[in-house]
Amino acid sequence: MRTILPGILLLYTALTDIKERTISGIALIIFTLAGIFCMCLGRSLNPLDSVMGALIGVFLIMVSLCSKGELGMGDALLLLVTGIFLGFEQNLTLLLSALVMSSLFSLLLLIKERNMKKEYPFVPFLFLSYILILFTPL
Repeated sequence: MRTILPGILLLYTALTDIKERTISGIALIIFTLAGIFCMCLGRSLNPLDSVMGALIGVFLIMVSLCSKGELGMGDALLLLVTGIFLGFEQNLTLLLSALVMSSLFSLLLLIKERNMKKEYPFVPFLFLSYILILFTPL
């Protein structure tokens, strides 16, 4: 459950982020409740690690508020939810590897189109990062 649910959440939100440029609040609530339920059943991380993982999302929520939305609130909330499932270390790895992939993609766009104002969804990079984390032995 701890491995499957974040993957489903990231896949679903990546697809909606690509199509609609939004992240479903209902999906975030459902998966938050599922994460808490798994924690209560003892089939998840210990509660402290889940809280520490969620704090990454809390930090990003503050960044989103301070930057007046330059960082999407949906992305920040999504990382709060993934933190419940993944814990601090894996959620930080998820974020950092997605940022690297996104930066490389931006560089390619800049070289190809010379357009510095182009926007693209971030969640697909989180999903690809999650797949990479699943299949890369640490």
